[in-house]
Amino acid sequence: MKYWIPVSIAVVIAAFVVAGCGETKPPEEGWTYVGTWVNSAYNGHNGGPAGKMVMTATSGTDYNNDTDTTPVFSGSFTLADDWTSGGDHYFKGISVAGGNTLFLLLRVSNTNNTLELNGSSTAYPTSIDPAGAIYAIYTRQ
Repeated sequence: MKYWIPVSIAVVIAAFVVAGCGETKPPEEGWTYVGTWVNSAYNGHNGGPAGKMVMTATSGTDYNNDTDTTPVFSGSFTLADDWTSGGDHYFKGISVAGGNTLFLLLRVSNTNNTLELNGSSTAYPTSIDPAGAIYAIYTRQ
């Protein structure tokens, strides 16, 4: 009976130590490109970049203005890879719309509220570059 208290304390301490050994995942691992993304600065650009972009796990739909309900085009999206780096979540995928294929690099940042993308018709972009030929930045709606 005299060992009951020290043993109980040791068991409680061991439980806290073991619970603390679990791998804590950073929040950016849960951030996703799926959702509705808008940038009113792109309104009226007639398809590129779109004022609103709605992404699902397997498709993308673009709207001319951020308030439009009729899309200008939609297509498939196939995710090829994703990873986290520097507090951001990156995604590589291929978009096919209107007979055109784009290799896309997406970056979700700012606590899952900002999406940037670069695209190319020939190969995946190696980084997110605002000076790239195909570049857009959106906020989550």
